[in-house]
Amino acid sequence: MRISIDTICTGKERPFDFDVESSTTIKQLKELFFEKVHNITTITAEDLQKSYFDFERDKLDTDENTLKIYGVEEKSRLKYVESTNGPSRDPNSLGGVGVKFVDVSTCTHPKCKATGQMVAISMHYRDYDITSESDLLKSVCPMCKEYVDPKTCGFNNCWWRIDGTQKEGGKPPKSIKSEWRYADNAYHYFDEKLSGTTSWLRLTFECVKNKPLL
Repeated sequence: MRISIDTICTGKERPFDFDVESSTTIKQLKELFFEKVHNITTITAEDLQKSYFDFERDKLDTDENTLKIYGVEEKSRLKYVESTNGPSRDPNSLGGVGVKFVDVSTCTHPKCKATGQMVAISMHYRDYDITSESDLLKSVCPMCKEYVDPKTCGFNNCWWRIDGTQKEGGKPPKSIKSEWRYADNAYHYFDEKLSGTTSWLRLTFECVKNKPLL
């Protein structure tokens, strides 16, 4: 697919086109971007490491994330943004329109600026299994980047559903798969607790930009 990235060149903002895949990572996109612009802009390799891409007011700043996770599609237009030296995201901010799926928790790390505060952790478009260790480890404070234990979650500007196995008291486990639900430009909480007398043996949130046809 072809996308474009706006950046400042010779004093004016101009787009640069790139042929990429939905599986292209942010790190790979940075490398492609630098290869194309470093001879005609003042952007250095060091600048690139401290900067990020903006797409629909969402901050594309995690190197291992793919373009698909951020909802980047054919003809999407991104913007190269020079970053500040420190974290610029409000820990309580949902990150603009591009929230998609969000963990909400409390940061407990004493050296973090957000310690004791509720923090919103943007997960974008992805499948997220709260019983999977590898997925849980993605729940990190947006300020200090340390792990925080998710308490609840919500959705914004996306289609989502759950697929899981639930167990309550002495009853046998039961499989649950919800219909696709649409979350508009507001914050929609998942209406069940992630802990308590009802336990989830498996719980996966599926979050996509466009509703699947089937």
